[in-house]
Amino acid sequence: MEFTPENLYEEAEKLYVQEGYSCTKIEQVLGLNRKKVSAYLRSKDIKVKVIAGNHNKEEIQAKYTKGEEMFLKGRSLRNTSKELKISRAGFSNWLKQRGHIIKAKNNFKSIDLERKLLTAENLFNKTNALFKSAKEANVSFYVLSRYLEEKGYDLKREIYKVDESIFEKIDTSIKAYWLGMLYADAYVDNFKNVLEFCLKEGDRSHVEKFKGFLQANNSIKTKKGQR
Repeated sequence: MEFTPENLYEEAEKLYVQEGYSCTKIEQVLGLNRKKVSAYLRSKDIKVKVIAGNHNKEEIQAKYTKGEEMFLKGRSLRNTSKELKISRAGFSNWLKQRGHIIKAKNNFKSIDLERKLLTAENLFNKTNALFKSAKEANVSFYVLSRYLEEKGYDLKREIYKVDESIFEKIDTSIKAYWLGMLYADAYVDNFKNVLEFCLKEGDRSHVEKFKGFLQANNSIKTKKGQR
């Protein structure tokens, strides 16, 4: 089974392992099919917990109630969630909805996270690439998204920029040349919403020239299994 785009599935793995998100929650956040997320995690030898049916809601509610008692007695969120085998993120949100204040146990970690988020924000302002900024700053994509949205960023805008009007009028030979190349050696993958070229890897410089012609700022990737 092919898992593409790879960066989204890598982010899904982080959300599941580090943030405690369920496959269903990951589907809502990243737009990936939860069954494929589950299959991807299993391919990485990660044990996937399956919660099916409404009969588990009462069980989870009971665990949350017991966890609240433990939390009020001074138990940490991490240890409580681990002992009760519940999602830490889900339990944390439940506690917040009930009026509890969740504070970071280690202030150094909060400062370190803030520093990473500021670094990621600066990278995003330069590249306009959310996934790349999060990865380079070593911070969760979801955490960065929420952080930027709270600061007023409109993340619904297009991540990449391109001159969309370049082919509205074919009035130069260079426009005609590139348009001909598109017809001959390229196609649009509607599922991934990307433009793909059927060229050998040695022609990468030619694609770079086309990128410059479009005044685009997106990255260029070589498709696996092709040379």
